[in-house]
Amino acid sequence: MDTLHVRIGIHGECLPTAYALEQLREWDSLKEKLQPGEANPIVQLGKVTLHPFELHRGGAAPYHYKLTNKQFGAIKIWKRQINLKQKDSWNNKSAIETGQILIEFNSHYLMTYGVGRALHDCEMLAAAMFAGGRSHHWLKIVRLDPFADIETEKPLNKDDFSKFRTRATFKDERPNKEGEVDSLEEGGAHPQSDNKGVSKVHHGLAVVPDKLVGRMFDQPDTVYFGSLKSPVCARIYNKRLEAKRSPDKDWEGRWREAGAAPDSHIYRVEYQLRGEFLKELVIDGEQGYLDPHKAIAALDSIWAYLTQKWLVQVERRARGRGREAVLTPFWQVVCNAQPAAEPATRYRPYKPVVEQLRAQLRGVFTTIAAKLGKQRDCSAAVAEYDRLGEWMFSDEFLEKYQQRRDRLGAVNTNLKSNWPKCIRKTYESVGHSFSQMVSRRSPAFA
Repeated sequence: MDTLHVRIGIHGECLPTAYALEQLREWDSLKEKLQPGEANPIVQLGKVTLHPFELHRGGAAPYHYKLTNKQFGAIKIWKRQINLKQKDSWNNKSAIETGQILIEFNSHYLMTYGVGRALHDCEMLAAAMFAGGRSHHWLKIVRLDPFADIETEKPLNKDDFSKFRTRATFKDERPNKEGEVDSLEEGGAHPQSDNKGVSKVHHGLAVVPDKLVGRMFDQPDTVYFGSLKSPVCARIYNKRLEAKRSPDKDWEGRWREAGAAPDSHIYRVEYQLRGEFLKELVIDGEQGYLDPHKAIAALDSIWAYLTQKWLVQVERRARGRGREAVLTPFWQVVCNAQPAAEPATRYRPYKPVVEQLRAQLRGVFTTIAAKLGKQRDCSAAVAEYDRLGEWMFSDEFLEKYQQRRDRLGAVNTNLKSNWPKCIRKTYESVGHSFSQMVSRRSPAFA
């Protein structure tokens, strides 16, 4: 697991503990005394973890308190105050729906202590900050980034990435930055890139060898599938090269312990899952995996969906009848990173916009009338209107009507036993008015 963001809230009224009030008062005092240019003060959460945290001057909306630690991640807490209506802001609608606390665990913490320890820290923080939080809190995943590191003898090239099939509508390739750490054969300083991939300005120019130019574009550094803002996306990149640029994390030691060769290539296949995606997943007939305990327990099924349904790398058989597409050896290893399981399914809730549907209906109705009608003769529109009205009282419509309401999640309230009769009465009156209207307005309907 590379990243895990969890929101923490409370069922019912959210009241701070004496420990929470003491901490918040201390943090407010430290933030008020903090001078411009002064280093962030160090605070402790002794009842939760022994890691020290930096208390930042500003928060991250809507959170007021922001605590960070490079070995842990970040903790963000909603501001607690009394508003004009004398209501605690921890209990306003936004705080209740969002969660009063957000914990962002980074990869170092998750790889060192494990996901179980991270969820235990969430439980401890809820118990320390909320009155009754030990038994009445809830946890929801905001972001979950599962990954697998795959060792290869040769680097992946553009041909390898062309074999991917994905449900994402967006794909982006980034050039290989290996030249930034290589020495060039010719003199002069070679171009460097900032953290956004934009070349910095240099006074001197360098002659870049052809083999380096080919390597930069034939072997992409990172390939993205899907937008980072979408509910689910993936990225595949050369993690060994990335580790050389970030020596603060001991990835080489972890790979060496796992038996990786020092001169091999290690690619990370990483997915970014947001809460919206986890809410749509269905496993064994149960939908919604925002709870981190449930999501971690079902990670094998989630991984199977991601690597077998959402993104796959396939190639044609060299021999055999039909030469059907099969998974590449590289992707077979990716699929086996988690125990074999039945892939989850994804159910996207249907959220139609009525005005858009009406516009589509008008367009379809006009097209049918124009197709069946004649020059300056629109009587076909009246015939189609009558045909549609007759279909509304068929068994097919009544069956699909109820199915569509179930799909929309509509609740049946105030039902009348004669609701088809009400529709018939409305239809007959509208039909009569419609016939009169078209016959009076234009002779083209006659």
